Amino acid sequence: MEYQKVGSCFISETRENPVALWAWLVLGGVFFVDATVTLLRRLLRGERVYEAHGSHAYQWLARRWGSHAKVTCAVLIVNVFWLFPCAVFATLRPGFAAATVIFAFAPLVLLAIATLGRREANDREQRRQVRRRVNHLTGSPLGVTLSLRPDALH
Repeated sequence: MEYQKVGSCFISETRENPVALWAWLVLGGVFFVDATVTLLRRLLRGERVYEAHGSHAYQWLARRWGSHAKVTCAVLIVNVFWLFPCAVFATLRPGFAAATVIFAFAPLVLLAIATLGRREANDREQRRQVRRRVNHLTGSPLGVTLSLRPDALH
């Protein structure tokens, strides 16, 4: 299994060089921040966090931009021009490694939080459109809408 080899290399590297853990944490920043913000958002909304969903920022961006490739390119740009230099700095200055992780994650967290409002508004509009289509197809009079769960759209 290739995954076991990669995992073993990672664990071995971080044991021998604890600074590597900080560098790997920085390099995974986009995914860690997106997963954490999404999990917290779903907990605060009372959603079942263990159920499948499509509410990660990268999923929302892929739907909004109409392309997974565009989102992948955006993540690549963030990794190359922001997170990689931060990871290098954390490696070269071990005394500042923890602070570098916070510094690297801060704009990502702010961006993820800033998109929450837009994602919420987009989700509400999608639910309205689905209700309109369903009402049109079922012949329901105006003002009478069917109740749909938010997760029914994904």
